[in-house]
Amino acid sequence: WHAALNKRLVSMEDAEDLLGMVHRELNGFDVLNTVTVINRLSRLPGARKLNRDPRALEVLYRIEAWLSRASAPGADKEGPEAVLPKHLASISIGLARLQWKDSPAGRIP
Repeated sequence: WHAALNKRLVSMEDAEDLLGMVHRELNGFDVLNTVTVINRLSRLPGARKLNRDPRALEVLYRIEAWLSRASAPGADKEGPEAVLPKHLASISIGLARLQWKDSPAGRIP
């Protein structure tokens, strides 16, 4: 399910369509799906203007939750919900491309 969802996310060509899918499917996303959304969004025209869109913010809140759980004592370091260094790098690259630093969306604790 998650691999198929990831393929759909990567194939999306419109930021509004991507965020519409996020709105419908976010509760089923795993770590990789969530990271993929940020990276795909960062490559789509018009995404920079969506820094205050509630759907984009929900993705960032989800990332914040993943990071909080990953840094907790006893966190799963190898399972399917583990946040790996490559995930952190992808999140950073996606946010850098979006240049959302002047908005609430650019401030993940």
